[in-house]
Amino acid sequence: MEGVISQGPLFLACLVFLMGIVVVVHELGHYLAGRAFGVAVESFSVGFGKSVFERRDKSGTRWRVNWIPLGGFVAFADKQLLEEADRTPPAPSGVAFDDIGPLKKIVISLAGPFANFVLAATIYALSFGVHGVVVQTVEVAATLPGTPAERAGLLAGDQILEVNGKPIRNSSDVTVAVMLSPNTPLRMLLERGGDEVALEVIPEEVVRENQLGQRVAQSTIGIQMITTVNVTHLNFGPVDSVVAGVQETGI
Repeated sequence: MEGVISQGPLFLACLVFLMGIVVVVHELGHYLAGRAFGVAVESFSVGFGKSVFERRDKSGTRWRVNWIPLGGFVAFADKQLLEEADRTPPAPSGVAFDDIGPLKKIVISLAGPFANFVLAATIYALSFGVHGVVVQTVEVAATLPGTPAERAGLLAGDQILEVNGKPIRNSSDVTVAVMLSPNTPLRMLLERGGDEVALEVIPEEVVRENQLGQRVAQSTIGIQMITTVNVTHLNFGPVDSVVAGVQETGI
């Protein structure tokens, strides 16, 4: 508990920094899609509050860095803003957001989440290309009585190969899949005595105390896992890295 509290300021600083990157990339997706359709952009801001740096580009968009480092936003120009800007130039070039059709507005809205998907896939691809992937053998050490794992038929010594079709590289892969699927069937592919066995297990929610002392609902199937000391290192080429990055993000 004390360790978590002592690392609080560093954790918050990292969280703000990373969330800032995610939000800026998200807004950049909106911006690029809007400009592709010729929409006028009044400003693109990194952070909130008063501007500490500002520059206007040739299309009339103000690029701003603000003093509160919490994300950012893109402001598309509407009819009223363009009319006012025409009287007091410079005005952002392009059409008003109001004047584009509903389909284009939907594309602009979806461009933000898509940009975040591309960011995540790129990070994964770079990691796979530079470092490769370390694959461990994950085995069931024990199943707890009366748990979903026991009811589904998992046995000690089973090697977990896949969960919902995703190859298992370490015990964290299993833990994350279980945590994200409360009361949702998971398809598990196991190796048992040299044969492959397919089972379906439904994680259940239990209330536990986390590291902060809070009682929260968590998903579990009731197994203990062990990983092998000997590991396999997979290397990826440029194309395979991109494919693996997209797969890792999309699953």
